[in-house]
Amino acid sequence: MDASRAAAERAGEVDGRHYTEWVPVLNEMRTEKRDDESLVLLGKILNAVEMVSAIEQTPDLPPGHRVAPGYYKRVATIHRKRKDYAAEVAVLERYQKLVDWRESKLSARLEKARSLLAKAESAN
Repeated sequence: MDASRAAAERAGEVDGRHYTEWVPVLNEMRTEKRDDESLVLLGKILNAVEMVSAIEQTPDLPPGHRVAPGYYKRVATIHRKRKDYAAEVAVLERYQKLVDWRESKLSARLEKARSLLAKAESAN
C-alpha cells in the first residue's frame, strides 16, 4: 500500500471504523429516531469523507471524487424534518463546494431548501 493510500485509509476512520462501516448503525439510528446521535456521527463522517477526498484528489479525477452524497443527504433530511432550513442549506452548500455540482442530484434539494428558508425568514 502506498503512502497516499495509507493516509486515506487513516483519514477515513471514524471512531475505529472506516466511515462506510457506519451505514448499518446510521440506518438503525434513523429507524429508532435517534437524530441527535446521528448528527454527531454524521459530522465526523463528513469530515472523514472530505479528508479522504482531499488526499485522493489528482488532476485526472473530477472534483469531489469519492465524496459520497448520501451522508450529506442524511444530514439535510434530518434538518429538513426539524424545519432547520438554514442548517440544511449549509450542509448542502458544503457538499456543493466539493463536487461538480452540475452532476449532483442534490442541486434541486438545495434550491428547495433555500426557498423554504426564505419563506420561513419572511414569516418571522
